[in-house]
Amino acid sequence: MNTRISGSFFEFEHPNRAERAYTHEQQCAFTEDEWRAKVRETAAFGMDTLVLLATAWNHEAYFPFDGYPYPSHFACKNVLDVFLDEADKTGQRVFLGVGFYGTSDSVGNSTDPVIVNTALAAMDALYARYHHHTCLEGWYIADEWCIWDHFDERFICYINQICEQSRRLDPKLKVMVAP
Repeated sequence: MNTRISGSFFEFEHPNRAERAYTHEQQCAFTEDEWRAKVRETAAFGMDTLVLLATAWNHEAYFPFDGYPYPSHFACKNVLDVFLDEADKTGQRVFLGVGFYGTSDSVGNSTDPVIVNTALAAMDALYARYHHHTCLEGWYIADEWCIWDHFDERFICYINQICEQSRRLDPKLKVMVAP
């Protein structure tokens, strides 16, 4: 059986400092044309689905969002707009990350009411700004909890909150949970 991978994770910057050491400076220096080329490259590889790891990181957002500045270290000043526009043009599907509105601590991100409410507000802002994109397939919950026989009830509550918000915004959108 010859099965190919038809999707990939995509990120503007990697949250793990050690892992991002190899690409961070280059990615932050990407121009709009270079980000568009990167999306086209994934389509040329046959990838029809892109899962954007995060729409914010380190209290900066990759789109206009109250209280979160845009990353000043980015050469491209509208990276999420460019990403979605190019994914529309290539016919790809996109899941937008809704995690990392707090820290890299998944338990805190999904149990702290302030962080959870910020993520829900971000979903509202993302949907209001980007719902017209044909590539928008749904949301990606990047926060990962370990499984000890079953998922912790607090994580299930968080997942349910994101799913309820998604259905309220658009019942056709899917929710993907980090493995």
